[in-house]
Amino acid sequence: MPTQALAQEHGLGMSKVYVARVHSTVDVAATQRWPQFVEEKQRENGQELICRLPLRVEKHKPNQPLTVVVDLSNGKPSETRFIFLGSEPLVICMLQTGRTHQIRVHLAALGCPIVGDSLYGNGPGNEDMMHLHAAAYSFAGDNDKVAQDILPPPSPTVSRIPGLAEVLPERAMIYLCDPAWLQQ
Repeated sequence: MPTQALAQEHGLGMSKVYVARVHSTVDVAATQRWPQFVEEKQRENGQELICRLPLRVEKHKPNQPLTVVVDLSNGKPSETRFIFLGSEPLVICMLQTGRTHQIRVHLAALGCPIVGDSLYGNGPGNEDMMHLHAAAYSFAGDNDKVAQDILPPPSPTVSRIPGLAEVLPERAMIYLCDPAWLQQ
């Protein structure tokens, strides 16, 4: 039985919420390509996808960035929950597992890569940063009390990601991280 600190270090009992700005909406062909790995739900407040594509870290080459690929036969189980916010190109991303580059690879596989992602996106483009923000996290603390924190984006990030300032006020993030809202 792992200790609480060890469990938290490995992400057990921890919840993380990210917000990403993507290039486009989900590619329908991508969801149809892997029906057993992509579950789609319509929500009152946007479209939801649960992506369970298995991921594998490519053999690392010196002086090259670490890359991760979808590998249906040898990949490790991976699950990310995405909520697409209406007509905005903003996506709430919730990790159910914690694989390297998981959000980035899953969104790229779904045909909507993150803006500014030079590794998995549509080329370098003219962005000088990736539009992915760790917005909130929570974990079970002592006596199973849940500790939660809202992470405001650094001000340059807010000004560069259109729509992010409207999505990320503290009250909105508390609402977005509320399990009742996420279960709708």
